Amino acid sequence: MIRRYIERVQKNGYGTVLKATLAGVDRLKKSGKGPVVLKCTEAIASADDEIHEREQKVCDRIRKAVT
Repeated sequence: MIRRYIERVQKNGYGTVLKATLAGVDRLKKSGKGPVVLKCTEAIASADDEIHEREQKVCDRIRKAVT
């Protein structure tokens, strides 16, 4: 799944993929899985023991969308 996401980013661009991903947030909210997705995203972002500014912005956008 992560591999496909990365491939879509490389093919379509980061902004396009992020926008499409966030468009599906309503389904996450209804399913109650939003916090799980946020936790996984934060884990990926901090995998190198540092959350970079751009990674933090993504996490913040997801947090805002699912809460």
